[in-house]
Amino acid sequence: MSGTVAGSVVQVGSLHGNVYLNTNASPGGVHYLAQVERIAPADLIDRDAELAELADFCTSPATEGRYTWWRADAWAGKSALLSWFVLHPPPNVNLVSFFITARLAGQSDRHAFVENLLDQLLALLKEPLPAQLTESTREAHLLGLLAEVAQRCRNRGEHFALVLDGLDEDHGVDGTPDAHSIAALLPVVPPAGMRVIVASRPNPPIPDDVPDHHPLRTSAIVRRLSPSPKAHALRHVMERDLKRLLTGTPVEQDLLGLLTAAGGGLTTSDLAELSGISQWEIEDHLRTTAGRSFVRRPGLRPADSPDVHLLAHEQLQLTAVEMLGPRLRAYRSRLHRWAEGYRDRRWPLSTPEYLLRSYFTMLAATGDVDRMVACATDLHRRSRALALTGGDAATLAEIREAQDLVLARPRPDLTSLLRLAIHRNDIYQRNSRIPSTLPAGWARVGAIDRAECIIDAMRDPVDRIQALLSTADAVRARGEAERAGGLLQQAEVLARPLSQFVSAAPLRAVATAFSAIGDHDRAEQITQLVRNKPERALAMASLAVRAAEAGDVERAANLLDAALALIRPDQIGWRVPALAAIAIAAAKMGDLDHAYRLLDEAEALLLSDEQRVFGLEAGEAARGAAIIGDVDRALRLAHMVGPVDNHERCLLWIIEIIAATEADRAEAVVRSTADGPRLSARLAVMARVVAASGDRIRASRLIAEAERVARDIADAAVRSDAMMAVAVAVASAGGLGRAGAIARANVVLSRDADALVSLAASALDADDVEQASELLALAEEVARADIGPEDEKRSVLWIRTMADFSDFPRAESLARSLRDRTARSAAWAAIAEGAIGAGMLDYAERAVRAIEEVAVQRRPRLELIRAVMATGDFIRAEMIARTATDSTHRIDALTLVAEAARRGDLIDQVHEIVGAFSGPVERLEMLAGVLEVAANIGDRARAIDLFHNMRTLAHAVVDNASDHPWGNTVKAHNVLLILPRRVRSLTELAEAAARLKRNPAFLFQDSDTRVLPSPSTYRSEIIDRPSERVIARNLTELHWCHVVEDLVMLSSDFYRVITEELDRLADQGPPPDYPSSEADRPSSS
Repeated sequence: MSGTVAGSVVQVGSLHGNVYLNTNASPGGVHYLAQVERIAPADLIDRDAELAELADFCTSPATEGRYTWWRADAWAGKSALLSWFVLHPPPNVNLVSFFITARLAGQSDRHAFVENLLDQLLALLKEPLPAQLTESTREAHLLGLLAEVAQRCRNRGEHFALVLDGLDEDHGVDGTPDAHSIAALLPVVPPAGMRVIVASRPNPPIPDDVPDHHPLRTSAIVRRLSPSPKAHALRHVMERDLKRLLTGTPVEQDLLGLLTAAGGGLTTSDLAELSGISQWEIEDHLRTTAGRSFVRRPGLRPADSPDVHLLAHEQLQLTAVEMLGPRLRAYRSRLHRWAEGYRDRRWPLSTPEYLLRSYFTMLAATGDVDRMVACATDLHRRSRALALTGGDAATLAEIREAQDLVLARPRPDLTSLLRLAIHRNDIYQRNSRIPSTLPAGWARVGAIDRAECIIDAMRDPVDRIQALLSTADAVRARGEAERAGGLLQQAEVLARPLSQFVSAAPLRAVATAFSAIGDHDRAEQITQLVRNKPERALAMASLAVRAAEAGDVERAANLLDAALALIRPDQIGWRVPALAAIAIAAAKMGDLDHAYRLLDEAEALLLSDEQRVFGLEAGEAARGAAIIGDVDRALRLAHMVGPVDNHERCLLWIIEIIAATEADRAEAVVRSTADGPRLSARLAVMARVVAASGDRIRASRLIAEAERVARDIADAAVRSDAMMAVAVAVASAGGLGRAGAIARANVVLSRDADALVSLAASALDADDVEQASELLALAEEVARADIGPEDEKRSVLWIRTMADFSDFPRAESLARSLRDRTARSAAWAAIAEGAIGAGMLDYAERAVRAIEEVAVQRRPRLELIRAVMATGDFIRAEMIARTATDSTHRIDALTLVAEAARRGDLIDQVHEIVGAFSGPVERLEMLAGVLEVAANIGDRARAIDLFHNMRTLAHAVVDNASDHPWGNTVKAHNVLLILPRRVRSLTELAEAAARLKRNPAFLFQDSDTRVLPSPSTYRSEIIDRPSERVIARNLTELHWCHVVEDLVMLSSDFYRVITEELDRLADQGPPPDYPSSEADRPSSS
């Protein structure tokens, strides 16, 4: 097909299509454009008048917000005209389109319309699909995007139109009360001048769900299309050929049956394999008159994929389906057996692309939900698709479509939804730890498509923006400036809402990126989007640095003045980092005196008594001082930074900044610690910098010492982290082979994918593309196998369920694998409580001892003490109580034993522990519980002693109220109000103490840390007995761990389903020949 694309065309295709990118449009844009090309004719003859009319409709002021409905009989050339128009839009016309067609599987209902339009609109906006978009919100989101795109086009002086062909072929309109049509989704009033072009056969019935006042119900919008003589003549030829094929040779019947059943998309090789004859014979048949019923179209990846075959016209597909009738089932069975053969071989490298993409759409089109679920949860198929494309977008789309169809059933199959949810969240988890620098690495080796696919799967917006910016740099360095510009625009769109609701740092980074490529005007426009004035000052200071480096002194000076004007004296928290940034800019312009004055002001603010809490701000000031060259000041300011981790990070900044110019001074800072992990990290950072500056002798010495110190670190995980930093330094010094060996020996334990990306960068600097590609692939593999802290905390919900089922070996295995200390502690607490419930008290005691975080120990320890005392073993209970290292926990535990064992001596010991607390109100809080126990066990003497002690403490606080916080005075006052003035009965005393413990102003602060996700994050926690429909919906919208308790309460069989699916995930390996697909091979350029 020839012709020039004049307007802006963004076509987003079937989510089951390939995710390779050929332009700076979104992946879907390329797919659907290719799909439209499969529909369009090679040439459009005698339609100039109609094309002109369509162009006028899209641009004339008189047609703003209007519909036009082109109608004609089958074979009149409607689809040919509109597909040609979509591929060749008029200037300044932006089109989105959908062609309802049975020729291509999964392209003929409302679901497909919504999915395709969503992707097209998001591509126009250069925005990602919102991560939490649900089936119930997708259509509303679609309508909102239509309005947003239309308004943006209008603001730019451009036009926007939706093209919808085949309205009468909507398969969602089946006559049932629950049917929902595509037509009903079209806006009654197209927003912001948007136009809508619809095509169908004459006089189609308007679906019942279309409102009475909708434009589609008016005849004024109808435009009759005269038939194309060529199309009319071709119809008779094709229909005659079709009838002959139906009764032709076995090969001809197979060609027709297989292509009709498949919904198109089979290659010559596929047809040969399915029919059992040679490719030469297939091609020979397709070249003859029998082949006039078929057309050849480019594959999903035109550069790499062979052409595919499909029926030459929409009506031919429908006619063939009708003529074949029951025979179609046999052809579909052959396709299923073909797919099963590849499945049994674990989807090897030779797997046809049809089976990884279009086969699923055929299953969806025929409603074969069981096979859809099987495909979407097939691990080896998923791995093959990942190896092919570099991303998981297509698999996630398959999972979502399978979920939608299961959910649409009168009684959704919860087992299928659970399996799908487990795989969906596994994919999310495997993508959550991808380093933001990894896509840029792939772009540097030439795998830009893969880089963009990885970015598309990133869910964290900040990581995604960082990845877009670094990848844009890499793409621009390869000479693809237009594509790099598209990535920058995507980053800008993502950063805008974050500026308002989260942080302006991403938007500042975007502005700096535009400034770095010389687009200073655009950069300054972006800074104006930052609403927080001090943050805008930071952004302007960064731009001033870029302008100064570019030699634009006047612009840099203006930006500095504007930045200073934005920060007020009372905004000290923001003023310090802003002053530091402006000081750097002033130094870049050569005005060191001004830079030092700015740093003087920043340091004075930090030294003021009121502002000593600003440790992070001190770090920014220290970094600025180091960049300017004021090392003494930088080190002074670094000492203000806290806590310890931030202080160490600040020192690493300083070492990295000054090592190249003041190596001796930097080395002195390096050696100011005797802590092994910190010393090794500092040595490695300095070695990397001095190696880059050319001092290989010093670098070698520092590397040797860093490695020696690292190997002496006792903790294996910390040692591996240190060795990964050593590997990065070794690579910087030119030892790529040795660096790779060190990294491979340590990366399994450290899981430091970022370090591997750094090694790959060193390999690329040395022009070793092959080793760089291997390291990037390893980094990706490591990152996908890693689990983030939030996912680990969420997994505690599953560990709790495992403990409920007494599956302790499995629960313990997962608990030991957790790296996050808080999550690991919560996991052991859940295991301990489960073991207590199962009567395994020895195992429970070991589990309690395994809990590292003190705050999490309290509840399981008290539960264990209760269980032990229930056996009558009060001595063991007391011993367990005394293991509590936290004083408040020990008080609770010993008080519990004292009450059950009726031990007055334990009450005395608890009273003594309470006396060690310095705060009188703290003592009051503790004594209330002890008093209740003493009264309950009938120990009058001790109860009266505690009573007098409490009233004395309370009076001391109330009488000296000015010396205590208001809240503490209220608590003490409540003690005097609630406790009786004299002891008359122990019952009165016990009840008063209990009232104190329940009083809102005197509530005990539970020392347990809540590790599990808040109940507000999942609805099933607030429903007593959720219905199966609610559980089904939650499985499609929430992490399955949030639904697991509802499921196993409904049926314990779901526990087996989960464990079997998780075992399959744990046992998965790469598909045969992984990752040797073409997509993984770097380009030679």
